[in-house]
Amino acid sequence: MRPLPIRTGPDGVHLGASDDQWQLEKVLQNPSRIRLLNIHTHHTIELQGDNVREYRSPNFLMLRCQLLIGLSEIAIEPLVGSAGFDDDSGRAITQRLSGDPLRLLGYCVQTENAALNHCAEAEAAMEALGLSLAQYKAAAEELAALDLVTLSRSLNYPGIVRTALRPIAFLEAAPHFLQAEVDLSAELKSLFVELRKAPEDQSLIDVHQLHERTAIPLPRLDLILRALDAQGHIKGRQMASGDWTLFWNVQVTPAGRRMLRGEDPFPFC
Repeated sequence: MRPLPIRTGPDGVHLGASDDQWQLEKVLQNPSRIRLLNIHTHHTIELQGDNVREYRSPNFLMLRCQLLIGLSEIAIEPLVGSAGFDDDSGRAITQRLSGDPLRLLGYCVQTENAALNHCAEAEAAMEALGLSLAQYKAAAEELAALDLVTLSRSLNYPGIVRTALRPIAFLEAAPHFLQAEVDLSAELKSLFVELRKAPEDQSLIDVHQLHERTAIPLPRLDLILRALDAQGHIKGRQMASGDWTLFWNVQVTPAGRRMLRGEDPFPFC
């Protein structure tokens, strides 16, 4: 299940993510909903269609809500943004975070916005934010549970080596952390203007030309394009070698053309 459900104690304190297996017990009607069983804990939950995003092979159920697993029941917390894929996500995700996780998210945004292919290394993040190893680990794991970052671990290092933003999380959080220096909405609109210019029969659009025509700095352009790829609006094509952006060429998908024509909304601009 994604986002990963979060276990909670009797006082409501988060105890970490839970990646148990779930079973579809029944499809119910009036209203339409599904009943799910946690095979490990034996909790059951009924979810209506507006809280279910999609099924992905081989066995992933993508939700628009966060499940909070208590001792005897499951609570549902609505989500927006990378975990929920709904509108108005940039403000909502920062409002839902506080303390060390919010500070670490801001550090990740600033770090990846400043340099291409540069993630937040654990030692640098702890020094910059004044965090202990335990505090850094707790903050990073909370961000990972919300599908905002991915974590890298090493057998030769005590814990998490680095945190890397999920590209959609950058689009969500950048307006909050970069608002004084970046007009992300304007940059997205300028990028969409260039993507609209490409004829529908043109298979590939050169990323170098997009960079020149939009003047979006390469680190941010790379994050934006990876986010559009993750959302299915473009399909990025990566060369076998080269140390530039992840994608050298992109192709607008049918879903992307619907978005560019204004038939489907894009919540970040």
